[in-house]
Amino acid sequence: MALENLKALRKKLGLTQEQMADQLGFKRYTISDWESGRTEPDIESINKIAKKYNVTTDFLLGMTDLDNPSSITEDDFLIAFSGLSGDLTEEQKKQMLDIANSLVVANKVKK
Repeated sequence: MALENLKALRKKLGLTQEQMADQLGFKRYTISDWESGRTEPDIESINKIAKKYNVTTDFLLGMTDLDNPSSITEDDFLIAFSGLSGDLTEEQKKQMLDIANSLVVANKVKK
């Protein structure tokens, strides 16, 4: 399980390998080895990185380019509220989607 986007994340955060390692409780060479593909992290380490930096494990593993989706799509909304959405008007659906997106943005600002 190579961390395809670890280096990109570290650079985006303006961190050195040593700074990232310190924040995560790893050795600097561990971060270097993961970035170069010399070794691969275990799932617990991947989850620790994702949680610390508020990104998805899919992003870290290179399965998506989105480090943390910034909005909820209408499809996401319909899936999440499938039982309820059939009873809502289009205007009510739009309002619920706007509220959900506002919560996503507010949560990002808080972190």
